[in-house]
Formats: sequence, structure tokens, C-alpha cells
Amino acid sequence: MTVMVVDDEPLKRITLQLELSEAEYEVLEAADAQIALRLLEGKSVDVVVSDLRMPGMDGIAFLDELKRRSPETDVILMTAYGTVDTAVDAMKRGAYDYITKPFRTEVLLEKLDRLATYRSSGREDAESPEASLGRLVGGGHRMRQLFEQIRVAAAGDEPVLVIGEPGTGKTTVAETIHELSSGRGGAIVRLNCETLTEHTAMAELFGTASSVSGAHRPGRIEQASAGTLLIENVDRLSPAIQTRLAQVLETGQIDLEQARIAVEARIISTTKASLLDIVRRGEFREDLYYRLSVRTLTLPAMRDRREDIAALTRRFVAKHAILIGPAASDRIDVSPHAMDLLASYHWPGNVLELEHAIEQALTRCGGEEIRPEHLPASVTASDPSRMAVSVPEVGLGLNQTVADVERTLIEAALKECAGNQAQAAQVLRIPRTTLRDKMTKYGMVGEAR
Repeated sequence: MTVMVVDDEPLKRITLQLELSEAEYEVLEAADAQIALRLLEGKSVDVVVSDLRMPGMDGIAFLDELKRRSPETDVILMTAYGTVDTAVDAMKRGAYDYITKPFRTEVLLEKLDRLATYRSSGREDAESPEASLGRLVGGGHRMRQLFEQIRVAAAGDEPVLVIGEPGTGKTTVAETIHELSSGRGGAIVRLNCETLTEHTAMAELFGTASSVSGAHRPGRIEQASAGTLLIENVDRLSPAIQTRLAQVLETGQIDLEQARIAVEARIISTTKASLLDIVRRGEFREDLYYRLSVRTLTLPAMRDRREDIAALTRRFVAKHAILIGPAASDRIDVSPHAMDLLASYHWPGNVLELEHAIEQALTRCGGEEIRPEHLPASVTASDPSRMAVSVPEVGLGLNQTVADVERTLIEAALKECAGNQAQAAQVLRIPRTTLRDKMTKYGMVGEAR
């Protein structure tokens, strides 16, 4: 495998060249991005290891230009401790991975070895039009890149932070990493921090020990020994728990009154918020953030991966066709018009909302083809043909006042959405708060949920 090292620091560049050559990699080196691009014009390179901060063209601009010229060339960025968020953003733009300076060459060699294994096997599996990895589906560039990052994460044992909007599949990604990891023989133990009180979360995470009886109740960290601890909504941990968790990760053990427990679980955390932004607001410990985010995966929203909607739809039809009857998935299809509507909808609820939409459509279609009328009102609201007939259907006339028109349209939307205000607001293309204000204005507050 051919590797190019790009770094304006001569000592680091030459050292890496020598040590990678000793590991039997063919190595090229360049002092800056412009020199690297010129070298790449006459030489095929498998992997570029580039510094993030360089004079002239920086690492991000270099990444963008390199991916434009040679999409198959993988990029590993070298970054300083304080610019990890920039490196994470670079992974969204196509970088394979990043490594934080200072680092030992052995760490880089591990990443290159994993990448070599992936290039020789993983990509062959990803060439199908509807690629999948476990229960994850997606043939588009963003998901193929995510599959690659999941494979790399699964091959190691570092803590992983999974970031994504609600409904993007964070838990499924965490489970996939566990299932592909060397710890898959152990349990995956979950702790959702969203609704737990501080006292409950403290006991559940670290366990308890009685100073009187000596009885010890293991916490989730201990229960996940030799397996994976999944901390969901980690941003909701209280400051006290953050402090204790940081100490546990630093020392590798849990200190209880009558016991000292070694921590052997691999930790995967999820958050729907930008944890780094929360750190910057002073609401999450910076040291804990860096301990939990040794490897970070950012999941794309559904609106950013529309090319996967058809494949996901087919997967959900097959998964939930039992709602209709045995073997129903063999005869149920989705009409082109319905598929167009699914592909054009903005999916604020992401993959989870798409799955629920297909479940709803299956209960309505009677075992036949899924057509637009079987889809939720929120999905069909933007259908031009449907909007064209909506005015005559509710009987509007020119002599009606604006207030009459608003009330009539609200009533029609609520009726169509079975009283669901969130869906009705989507149909009307207004915020839910605006809908509530108008309902209050027209004395309709008690008419819907």
C-alpha cells in the first residue's frame, strides 16, 4: 500500500517516512499540500497522512481538493488536541480517520493496518447498490463512509462517541460496533441518562456497596465487563456523575466502600446534541469529553441521505409486512408516486419516522400496493396534486374572511390528521406553536390533542 505523508515540519515528516518504510509501506513525502497535489498527478497513492494545519492550503482545503481529484484515496489527518472538532468535521467531508498529536508511530500503523484490511475486503462488500452492515442500510456515499468508520471502530477498543439527531439510528450503530467487535461474546449493557435522577444514575452506573453488611450490587460498568457499556444521552449526566466517571476512566477502577472494581468494559456513548458545544458552554467536563470521544462517529440526517430512502423503504416493508399477513412482503410494492413523495419529504424524525410511516402505510394498504393515500398526512402534505384539490374539498369561497379561511383550513387539517396537532402543523406548513396560538384565538384548543 502506498502512503504519502504531508507535513510542513521536516523532522516529523522524515521520521514517519522512515518508520513507515520499515513497516514495508511504500512512502512518499511532501512539505505542503500544493507539492502533494503535484506529486499525485503522476503517482497513484492509496492513503494520504496529512497535517491539519499547514501554511498555504490547510488540511481541510487539501482534503476537499484531493477527494475531488481522487475519491478512492483515503485521508488520515494529524491534528492537535484543541482541533479535534475540526478533524471530526473533516470526517464528514470524506476523511477516513484522524490521529491526535503527539502520537507514537505504532498508533498510526494500527490505523493503516486496519485500513489495508478494509481496502482489501470491506469495499468489495460495499459495491452493491444497496449496501448494508448489520441492521444498517445505505448505498450512498455518506453511509458507505459511516460503514467504514464503524468497521474501524469495531476493530479497536477505544471509547466511541456517536452523535446524531433523534431517529438517526445511534443505538443501532452502537449495537453494530459491539456485534463486530472482539467483545461481542460479552453483553452490551445500556444506561439511558435521559430520564434518570442523579441518585439513580449514580447507583445504576457505578453500583453500590453496604458498609454494614458488605453486600455489593454491581453497576452497569461492572455488568458490561468483557463487553460494551452503552451510555445513551450522555450529555444529560449531572456534573457529579461526570466527575466520578472521569475519575473512573482515568484510574481504570471503581472505588466503593468495601470494594475496588476494575473497569474492563468498552464504552460507547451517544448524544443528540453537539457535546463539544456543551463543553464550550461549561456544562460538560472537557477531560471527560476527550476520554469518551477517542473515536467519534457523526450520523447523517435522513434529509442528507435521500438516496437511501428507497432501500430503507423496501427494508421496512419486508420487516413489517407481518402486519398484513404471512408472506405479505412478497406481494406488497410501493407505487412510483408514493416513492417520489417519500424521497421528497424532509423527514424531521429521520429513519425512525420513515419506519413508522411505512408501518402506518402497511396497516392502510390492505395487502396491496402502497399508494400516496396510504402514507401519513405529513408526508403527502407537499404533494402538488393533493394540494390542488384541498381548497375545493373544504369549500372555501371568496366571501369568506381571512379568519374564516384559517379556521376552516385548521379544522380540515386536524380532521385529516385525526386531531394530531404536530402532524396538522406540518400539513399547514406552520410551526406547532403558531397552530396552537391560532387554535386558542378561534376557541379550538379543546378540539385536538
